[in-house]
Amino acid sequence: MSEPEVWTSAALPGLEDRARSVEECVEQAYEIVSQAKAEHGPVRTFILFSGGNDSLVTLDVLAPIADEVVHVNTGIGIPETTVFARRVGASYDLPFSEYEPPISYEDLVLGRWDGLPGPGAHKFTYQRLKERCIEQLLRDHRSKPGERFMLLTGVRKAESKRRMGYHDPVDRRGGQVWVNPLLFWSHAEMRQYRDEFELPINEFA
Repeated sequence: MSEPEVWTSAALPGLEDRARSVEECVEQAYEIVSQAKAEHGPVRTFILFSGGNDSLVTLDVLAPIADEVVHVNTGIGIPETTVFARRVGASYDLPFSEYEPPISYEDLVLGRWDGLPGPGAHKFTYQRLKERCIEQLLRDHRSKPGERFMLLTGVRKAESKRRMGYHDPVDRRGGQVWVNPLLFWSHAEMRQYRDEFELPINEFA
């Protein structure tokens, strides 16, 4: 099956200039997930819901084809966002799970660094606070070696310069199949979807 033209990064500037219809955007997201499932054969599909507004669009679009909503509570976010994530995430007709890292950010700061970490410790912090939650999530659901799990995110190229490094909608890392179905959605398209479906807004995001 050939890849849709809109998958290519070259198409991104055009998406900012002309907002596609909601139907076109959703169709693209579903096609990305469908092709990833066909290629990688995940046994379960999780939507990673941070409580942010982009993440909520991902949840609303893909809830019909997912198995579970997962909120990774790193302990360093705004408490109101955690409350929002719990309330809204549990409102969908899917199981809702919340994972916290085995070692808190406070313990990391006081025990490893004896103070706030500098920029060089960002990767380590991310690994300890978020990746270990994902690893625990998969351990909880893995029934045999070699199984693959799909993780749906709200990452978009248009979100920031940092996100521009994401070139592919799908990235498999061992048993983890990371999928960014909304990778090519523009800001206008995100607003259009939120407005049309009257999604709640997290004012603290």
